[in-house]
Amino acid sequence: MLDPFGGSGSTLMALAAGVPQAFVPLFVDGPANAQRVAELGAGVVAEDLAADVRALIEDPRYQNAAAGVAAEI
Repeated sequence: MLDPFGGSGSTLMALAAGVPQAFVPLFVDGPANAQRVAELGAGVVAEDLAADVRALIEDPRYQNAAAGVAAEI
């Protein structure tokens, strides 16, 4: 999932569904949310958007981390 701003609502919804996220955070809570999800391994703060989204799809570590967070939620 591309979470362009990293707001709390869309971030939590994706985490609860076990969906890895690519962030391009711009606003108030976005940078902190994006950083925390990246620390958990359930997403990335996108620098090269196409390559980062490809990594989210192809690298199972992101899906596994996102599923782990979903199980906790």
